[in-house]
Amino acid sequence: MQDIGLAAAVIPRYPGVNSALGCVMSDLRHDEVRTLNTMLDALNCKEVNGLIQAMTQMGHSIIKKSKAQLDATESVIELDMLYMGQTHAVAVPIPSDKPISPDLIRAAFEATYLKTYSRLLDQIPIRIRARRQSAKRIPRAARHAGVLGRPIVALPQRRFRLGQTTGFLLPKRLALGAGH
Repeated sequence: MQDIGLAAAVIPRYPGVNSALGCVMSDLRHDEVRTLNTMLDALNCKEVNGLIQAMTQMGHSIIKKSKAQLDATESVIELDMLYMGQTHAVAVPIPSDKPISPDLIRAAFEATYLKTYSRLLDQIPIRIRARRQSAKRIPRAARHAGVLGRPIVALPQRRFRLGQTTGFLLPKRLALGAGH
């Protein structure tokens, strides 16, 4: 810890349990990626809107089948886009609540590209490499301030020394009641 300049750290008694808890509290999601590899000006928006609608319904259906206790639904749609001749694409977020159009996509691309690279390239065609779409539902427990909906409790702490290293703050884990 001294090597990286940390003054204090919390070290869990059973780190594997905390990793499992993180998995339980993480977002439940279904991701789908489809290659488009087309120029923006040649994009068939009707076809892509149909794909987005079908994939949104499928993604939400797959998540619903999990029977997990969930309460919030979110659809995330991104297009991997770049200027013709480039190899590095930017992930362009597209609104999921309205049909796409070339103007909407161009505006979103320019805003993302400008934010990423601080300037736009004039007179260069824009290519859409792929569409990425996620259906995501957030577990109820993740919406609470505490773990699994329980309020956060102040953990008892103690200072200890290991060789020349001091300053670790460790909760007295065994003194905590069940569920904390």
